[in-house]
Amino acid sequence: MECKYNSIECKYNSISQERDELHQAYVEGTRQMQCIIEDIEKLKLDLESQRKEYLQIENEKKKLIHENKKMKQKLKLMKGKLKVPKDVGGDNDGKAIDFLYKELQQRKNEIEELEEQYHPLVDREHKSNNELQEARKEFIKGLSDVKRGRGSIGIKRLGDLNVMPFRNAWHQKFPSSEANAKAAEMCTSWQELVNNASWHPFKIITSDGKLQEIIDDNDEKLKGLKEEWGEEVYTAVTTALLELNEHNPSGRYPIQELWNFTVKRKASLKEVIQHVSKRLKNKKG
Repeated sequence: MECKYNSIECKYNSISQERDELHQAYVEGTRQMQCIIEDIEKLKLDLESQRKEYLQIENEKKKLIHENKKMKQKLKLMKGKLKVPKDVGGDNDGKAIDFLYKELQQRKNEIEELEEQYHPLVDREHKSNNELQEARKEFIKGLSDVKRGRGSIGIKRLGDLNVMPFRNAWHQKFPSSEANAKAAEMCTSWQELVNNASWHPFKIITSDGKLQEIIDDNDEKLKGLKEEWGEEVYTAVTTALLELNEHNPSGRYPIQELWNFTVKRKASLKEVIQHVSKRLKNKKG
């Protein structure tokens, strides 16, 4: 009994130690996540400020360029009409042309000054966007090991085929113990095809004056898939194709992305931060 007691006590101590370590890791993880959230909020405010400044300079630049074009047109009309050289002195027409040239030069100088302000702002915007992308990567890394549960925000592998439609189709056609294995094999085969960049079953249409790429219904492989295996399997394949074509067209391989499962689109950083903050509050509670 004493030996058993010592063994149980030893196990209990080991479990207690593991529990303490897990708690410490959770506390540290929570602290790091809060730091990330605070940094991102500061970054968002800075980016919004830069965006407003950028738009203001861009508008001023466009306005000056427009005025510059008008001035050039006016000058061209006057020169064509008067047919006098610029250096003619003592004449009202020559003075008018001189005045226009000076105005044109002034506008040119103003545009150059705006260009000097504009380029650093673009660089800052690129830097901020890169930082936001890094923040998304950190959230993806942090949320990958967290079970989504009932929350609307989580990680989705865009371009991954859902095996369930394949299983359903196989069980309807060939109800046997091998159906699951055959369905998985078929799903893997179509996943390889979806990832193959040389297969491009899309067509370009014009919608509301804009070019848009959609699934080509006349593609032989997709037509055969739909006819033989039905709408559910066809939709699974075309959904994966559209996801990759939108989010990773050059690579054509599945990627992880922060996803809003309620509205079925990429989640914004604001939504992710709100989701993580809510989880942290619930954990604290």
